[in-house]
Amino acid sequence: MRQRRRSITALMYTLLTYLGVSQSLLAEKALMRPQPPLKPSQEREDYQQCTKAVIKKYRGPTSDKRSKRIQNGISACRDRYPAVSIMVDCKKEMTQAYRDNHEDLKLALRQCREEYQKYTFNPKSRLPFVLRDEQAFFAGAGLNRTLPVKKSEDEGPSNEALYMGENFGNFSCTPLQDAMFAGQSPEFLLFGNDPLLYTPLRHANREAFLRTVGIRPEVAQAKKSQTPLPLQSVVHKDFGEITYDPASTEILNYPPASYCFFNRKLGNLFEGIKIYYLLDPAVRQVTPYFGVAFYRSQGAPRSSELAEEIRGLLGQEYQVSQPKAGVHLVTQVKVEAFDSEGDPKNLCGSGQVSPYTAIVHSEGTTSLAAYALLANTANLCRFGDRIASRVLKRGLDESP
Repeated sequence: MRQRRRSITALMYTLLTYLGVSQSLLAEKALMRPQPPLKPSQEREDYQQCTKAVIKKYRGPTSDKRSKRIQNGISACRDRYPAVSIMVDCKKEMTQAYRDNHEDLKLALRQCREEYQKYTFNPKSRLPFVLRDEQAFFAGAGLNRTLPVKKSEDEGPSNEALYMGENFGNFSCTPLQDAMFAGQSPEFLLFGNDPLLYTPLRHANREAFLRTVGIRPEVAQAKKSQTPLPLQSVVHKDFGEITYDPASTEILNYPPASYCFFNRKLGNLFEGIKIYYLLDPAVRQVTPYFGVAFYRSQGAPRSSELAEEIRGLLGQEYQVSQPKAGVHLVTQVKVEAFDSEGDPKNLCGSGQVSPYTAIVHSEGTTSLAAYALLANTANLCRFGDRIASRVLKRGLDESP
């Protein structure tokens, strides 16, 4: 049976409830064997191996196409090891700038190491994410670029496609690998969106689209005398879960997603950390969606203070709102609509899209944060556009 959509609150209880007989919790805890923090030297070696593999694949005469592919491949390596990639670039720059001044070079290289510390995971920082040059990094992994992935480390020649198994920076991506390649059901969660708000489908016929994805609107019309009218729900191989409410004619889709969990030592502040990725098995790609950090009850920060801290990080154009008790929303765009579980919906509307959306959720009735998440909303909407374009190219079911 496929996994139904779950809210982040439900995920939080799954992660934090250590008593009871939850099979999913036991399975995850069996996988979670916290390791010591990855040493900068090992991270640097892994990063250099990643970039060398990309350059090796595209060895040959230079061309614009080849250069672009190399650049994209190296960018994927940077997202995999962002902190050490920043340090490596810093050291190259400083070595060239101060090659004739040994004392100044020593000081500059120390500053590079300090820069590295900013972008790796800091168990004492209340925020596990940072921004640099309009890019987001969550607990030492990038939340930015779509990544090509492969089934195993041994599959095919080494290239920019990544094996996101036990060796993905500070994370274990076994659940994601299983959802992509082993038939495990993905999850459908967080921000629902009307598919017809994706750019390629904004002028599409609504009924034709519904028939294309497997929903029969005419069946609901024929049964209008019945009350209440049941929701129709399907799982589409590209879009994910799609629901249709015949009473309101509202359509919402929740793209397929799965996660990697942080498997290094968390310290005393965090209970758990996950990064969710949008899944596109048809082209073997995963797209960073959001990172979520769960706080321990003891020592958790105040929700309102944490939301303001996130707003300060994201920039002055972001605003904090409180759509309901215990929830703080940080976004550039005022959110008007929410789904039945209280999560924002239709963030990919025809107006401005907030590049990032953050949520701080309080624990129960307290003012303390239970979890904070940062979502790459722009990635979500680009993912929807890509899937919508693929479906539109195949054609919509125009039959009556």
